Amino acid sequence: MELLTKGEYAYRRLHDDILSGKLPSGSRLIVKDLVEEYQVSSMPIRNAITRLEELGFVHTSAHQGAWVAKMDLRSYFTFMLLRIEAEALAAMFAAKKGGDALVRELEEVYHRMETARDAEDYETYGRMNRKSHNLVCRASGNEALVEHINILMGRTQLAVSFFSLLPDSSKESCQEHRDWIEALRAGDAQRSAAILRYQRCRANLELMHAIQRGDPGIEANHLLKQASSTEDGKLCVEEFIPIFRSIQAQNDYRAMG
Repeated sequence: MELLTKGEYAYRRLHDDILSGKLPSGSRLIVKDLVEEYQVSSMPIRNAITRLEELGFVHTSAHQGAWVAKMDLRSYFTFMLLRIEAEALAAMFAAKKGGDALVRELEEVYHRMETARDAEDYETYGRMNRKSHNLVCRASGNEALVEHINILMGRTQLAVSFFSLLPDSSKESCQEHRDWIEALRAGDAQRSAAILRYQRCRANLELMHAIQRGDPGIEANHLLKQASSTEDGKLCVEEFIPIFRSIQAQNDYRAMG
């Protein structure tokens, strides 16, 4: 079980309440109310608000206090594209640096992913998937890049597990992670980056197609619900699909031999 500091607990609670729509855009964030809701003191709440302001989830004003910023799907996919390129760069650095230790760690995580997939435990699968990506990012050895990726990750999280929304995606994801480990083992920087781009684009295209279909799981997240119920959200999805398709096609590592 993960033990959290009060500051981290307050941050995650507030972050998740914003992403889930429990605290919708425009909601005032009143510290004394959040203290009562989360059962922590005011300092962790204020620190959480500051962290979320840095990520763009919250706006503050000396005279108006703090409130939840407007969140939209166009921003989500824009930040995702930036994240893909940043993570691809980290994957290149990690492959060039090499190291058996990284491969061993990834192998261990991969086996846990397989077990979770077979058990249809998609929450655990999602956590192991994130851990695998985080290991590669840290292995890049580039602190500035890792810091940048962490900010982008904060802007591209869903309130519900991606693999809970789209469980069939875990099958392709597992194979991609297997291929990624082999590319890192071989020190193949270009292939490592291509697999990262391909995987991210495939997953996001599946998400956009689910939005277009109006899958039931989309209702679990207010950003995705908006996309399936508003004209602007639908237009946004149509705008980004060809962009992600193009990147995926250019990085189809399976055709690289």
